[in-house]
Amino acid sequence: MVTYDKQMYIVLGQHLKHLRDTKGYSLEYVGDQIGKTKKTISRYENGEHRMETETIMQLSSLYDYDYQTLMNEVQENLNNDVSFDDFRFALYGEVKDLSDDQKQDLLDYVKFIKSKKSHD
Repeated sequence: MVTYDKQMYIVLGQHLKHLRDTKGYSLEYVGDQIGKTKKTISRYENGEHRMETETIMQLSSLYDYDYQTLMNEVQENLNNDVSFDDFRFALYGEVKDLSDDQKQDLLDYVKFIKSKKSHD
């Protein structure tokens, strides 16, 4: 089972990626603005790297998004979210970089497998 902290950083990273995408900022741009590498920013967004409160506040400010609102949304997501077990976490790691078309193909395949099982 993935720990609560790990889940929190995954959810926080998803929120931060959405905010970055909404602003149209590149990983490199964001990294330059807060003194981190684009690889580090990517790791933050994927929940692979812990963030200090100061870093979260810097990112919130860069995205013109209230820090407390962000953290409340993350907490709400955690309270309502199905927990990540090892399989879901591994699957997330494998599919996060796929294109939208590839994700759709994967979803279609899963639906095919499920329908095949229900017909057996």
